[in-house]
Amino acid sequence: MVTLTYPAKFPCSGPLTKKHLKLFKKRLQHRWPGVRGVWFLEFQRRGAPHYHVLLSLKLWDLGPLVEKTRRHNKLGVRKFRTCDLVQDLLSRWWYEIVNSGDAKHLRAGVAVEVIEEEAGALKYAACHAAKPHQKTVPPDFADVGRFWGVVGDVVASCVEVQEADAHRIFELLGVDALSKKGRVKKYLWDASEAFTG
Repeated sequence: MVTLTYPAKFPCSGPLTKKHLKLFKKRLQHRWPGVRGVWFLEFQRRGAPHYHVLLSLKLWDLGPLVEKTRRHNKLGVRKFRTCDLVQDLLSRWWYEIVNSGDAKHLRAGVAVEVIEEEAGALKYAACHAAKPHQKTVPPDFADVGRFWGVVGDVVASCVEVQEADAHRIFELLGVDALSKKGRVKKYLWDASEAFTG
């Protein structure tokens, strides 16, 4: 999952931000031919647009850009792979495409997260597709266009859209709506602001 954000000064034009995204996708496809994925557009509290791009890249496709490291977490030391070098590369691309000239944007304009399981990718996509408060277009933003799209040769279409409150979601999903600890899964909680009980 790659998140692309804008600096303090950001464009308020859908066509311009989509042009930036298109240039970014072209660089991805040039570097990793055959890369596929989907993207989602959201708006931050400050009104800036940002994109979440869920890609099908495997860690071994990234080659030397992935390092094996050991890091401490709350439960002790664990091994995992970092994509810091991938993040550095993508940050530089996004910085150049946006042409912000802001050093802070170069450092923090891109976030890269590794999703290790297919189910995790589906949950992530569901979470980002179902945030109504981040789909509200700021009043000064023009021609927003689509809120989602594809990378590469993915064929996607909207089959059906339904609105449902938390009670309907839990009715449909049953125990799958709950985590192993019996709590409402975060992405469902976020998607159902009408939850009351």
